[in-house]
Amino acid sequence: MLRWLRPVNLRTGLLKKYKNFSQISVFFMDYNQLPPFIRESRIFTENDKIKLAQAERLPTPQEVDDITGLPEIYELLNAFIGDQSSRNTHLQLKAREYLQDNQVDMAWKVLLI
Repeated sequence: MLRWLRPVNLRTGLLKKYKNFSQISVFFMDYNQLPPFIRESRIFTENDKIKLAQAERLPTPQEVDDITGLPEIYELLNAFIGDQSSRNTHLQLKAREYLQDNQVDMAWKVLLI
């Protein structure tokens, strides 16, 4: 099993940890607080990981769910039904594309799907 794959409960756990997030105007995550599947990922560069750690806020569960209807995300999710490893890899690749365009919020949304 690849070490960088995220646990199934990561999304719920991460969002629960920061559930009062909307009440905080600025959010700072220490690099070491990044989930293991991001910290240990070979897909993300160190700069990508720093961008994720410096996110102003984490997306809400509703915001994460809302992007699953976007054509590019919908296609990606359906292309890898039954192959969780490939799905996670391609979600990370998609998140990296967003990071390269400085769309950190979208990158987090993709990673928390």
